[in-house]
Amino acid sequence: MSGPAPNAFSRAFALLIANPIVLLPALIIGVFAGLAGGSIAPPAAPVDTSDPTSLVAAQAGTRYLGTVIVFGATLLAGVLIDALTIGMAGAAWDRGRTGLADLGASLRANGPRLVATVIVYALAQAVLTVLTFGLGGLVFGFFALYVFAGVALGGRTFATALRESVAITGRRFASSLTLVVLLFAVAIVLSVGAAVIPFPPHVGALAAVVAVALLRAYANLVIAGEYRSSQGALAASPKRSRP
Repeated sequence: MSGPAPNAFSRAFALLIANPIVLLPALIIGVFAGLAGGSIAPPAAPVDTSDPTSLVAAQAGTRYLGTVIVFGATLLAGVLIDALTIGMAGAAWDRGRTGLADLGASLRANGPRLVATVIVYALAQAVLTVLTFGLGGLVFGFFALYVFAGVALGGRTFATALRESVAITGRRFASSLTLVVLLFAVAIVLSVGAAVIPFPPHVGALAAVVAVALLRAYANLVIAGEYRSSQGALAASPKRSRP
């Protein structure tokens, strides 16, 4: 079993500091998704304030629906960020530097596959999250952690990239689990906070989605490093070597 990429988390942070441009697509998507989520999230429902039971029920329902909407916006934003930034993240690991030109190159080389992956991934995660109260989405997110890396960096189709991702998460279980739990925990905490804390209109949803979006950009740097390291391990494996 291969170990994690050397200092993947710290190296990814260093690459992020050296290449803050990686945050730009995430920031733009986060702002739009946050504004959309804040606009869709329902305002407090009118209730009979003389009836405490009615007031509590209405507030709970509004906050729950608001949490679901903001969380959904963060999930969709995260999928789009994965598709756009993973090529930049791979270039940062390969050369130490990256820019928007790498984003364009990734889209030109893998555009149709990335679009198909975004659609299938988003639908699968949304359905599993709703049907299993989040657990299925978490499990899917774990095993599909390296899907976009496989598509953008490895040139795979979604199905092939998913099989490869399952194999990589098995070999790099600890770092993969840490990353997925971190992403989901932050998304859930911020989504609940945006719905419960009385922020001005749109501010809570916007702050929550943007924060998760920026974290997602950093996560893609970690994912790219783990994927590149895994590719090296596979290339060195006798089972994969060619005569």
